[in-house]
Amino acid sequence: MSGKQAKILAANHIDDLLLFAETTRYPVRDRVIVLLSVKAGLRAAEIANLTWDMVLDPGGVCTSLELRDSAAKMGHGRVIPLHSDLRDALTALNRRANCGQPVVLSERGNKMKARSIVIWFSRAYRAIGLDGCSSHSGRRTFITRAARLVHRARFRLEHFARPATNIPLVQNCNGGIPATAIARARASLKAPSN
Repeated sequence: MSGKQAKILAANHIDDLLLFAETTRYPVRDRVIVLLSVKAGLRAAEIANLTWDMVLDPGGVCTSLELRDSAAKMGHGRVIPLHSDLRDALTALNRRANCGQPVVLSERGNKMKARSIVIWFSRAYRAIGLDGCSSHSGRRTFITRAARLVHRARFRLEHFARPATNIPLVQNCNGGIPATAIARARASLKAPSN
């Protein structure tokens, strides 16, 4: 796997990974590990460094995860909206945890190391028969899906933007919606209907 990009996971691969997590000795914890990777795009080290105060408020599990600079790669923290599946899994895991400790604990109750999470993913992918996948595959899947959603939304905005306005709703690297596309849209609106 060294030197190659981690594979992007298909929906059935994610289902297989979650099914594998259910068969482990710590199914609730392992489901959270998978979902933090696939639904929040966290790296192995970020999963290991995540603490409950980053996902909890006085009412329980928040709707977003605040990955602090101290937990993030290169000290670049961020706020990530929580997918409902991940939120449910964190709620289930929180019933067994103390507020000040890491979200993911080892078998002995200590903070799990990033390397241990990498090994966990390696064993999981081997067990379900997926070659070329690593602990980074969930992150690549998350980022790819997010980029596709943004692209679709951008296309819809450009496609359905009211051509009567001179200001494009979305700027692209060419400086906005192509002038020819706006001109065609305006012409089609001005064309007399028979």
